[in-house]
Amino acid sequence: MSCDRVSDSAAVPDPAAVPGEAEARALVIERQSRLSSSSGRLVAWLMGRGMSEEAARDCVAGLERDGYVDDYAYAASVARARQGRRSESRQALRQRLERLAVKPEAIAACLSACPGDLSRAADWLRSNHRPTLLALRDATPDRDEEDESWRRDRATLIGILRQAEGRGFMSSDILAILRRWQIEPERWLG
Repeated sequence: MSCDRVSDSAAVPDPAAVPGEAEARALVIERQSRLSSSSGRLVAWLMGRGMSEEAARDCVAGLERDGYVDDYAYAASVARARQGRRSESRQALRQRLERLAVKPEAIAACLSACPGDLSRAADWLRSNHRPTLLALRDATPDRDEEDESWRRDRATLIGILRQAEGRGFMSSDILAILRRWQIEPERWLG
């Protein structure tokens, strides 16, 4: 599980500047009001301010019990933000949540509530490429590699597939969705 980087400087915090438990709670509550974070990131943030790992974990655990920190709600919020134009596969979402130091049980709960990759990929395609896909559906290309429009449409389709792969979607899923939408990718790829 990765966390925020601690300060790049090698300076050791002044022991007098290390926050006590009450001050640490107040700092985290104030930070959460401005910038929601996972419990793991908050622990790292407190450690960066000089607290020991044990003290930081105890502080954040108390805040979780009091409802100020909630990895389940945080993970759900991140998942909601990764829909539509910003959709990504469930595996990519899992990796994102892990990088954000969300607890594994909160990640599992979040992913179990998320739609599957086909639905997420279709949502992404609709949000980002609808006009282009409609034009491809209506195109009547002859498989002529000398035809400029055929080459342009082929390059467009390959670009969409590459973008989808960059979001963690499998090409086979994207091709299946295109076929379901009466777009025959084989006209350009086959």
